[in-house]
Amino acid sequence: RAGEQGKGFEVVAEEVGKLADNAVESARQIAEIIEAAAALAEEGKTVTEQARRRMDGLAERVDRIDGAFQSVAVAMEEQQASVREIERSIESVRTVASKNAAASEEIAATMVHLSRLADETRRQVSRFQAG
Repeated sequence: RAGEQGKGFEVVAEEVGKLADNAVESARQIAEIIEAAAALAEEGKTVTEQARRRMDGLAERVDRIDGAFQSVAVAMEEQQASVREIERSIESVRTVASKNAAASEEIAATMVHLSRLADETRRQVSRFQAG
């Protein structure tokens, strides 16, 4: 009977040994999986940090572009104000030119009238001297 029990113990011991070997192999595989997961997590952390830095850089560029657009908008408003001022100045010059043209026409008409009066006065003086 001891031989049968010894055989049974031997079978159980063999199975326990196989289970132990399997447990060791499973533990090794689990350790590899954990190591791979840790490496992937570290890689993910690195990629995330790179993405964050790129996004920060992009946000900075967008801020600079926005500032440039605002500067352009201010410059355009200033140019529009300058153009309106130039338009007002041109209109003032037109008004003055129009008044000057009217005054010139009046002066020309007065000169023609004075010239006629001078001619008439000369004729009368000539008649007076001749007669």
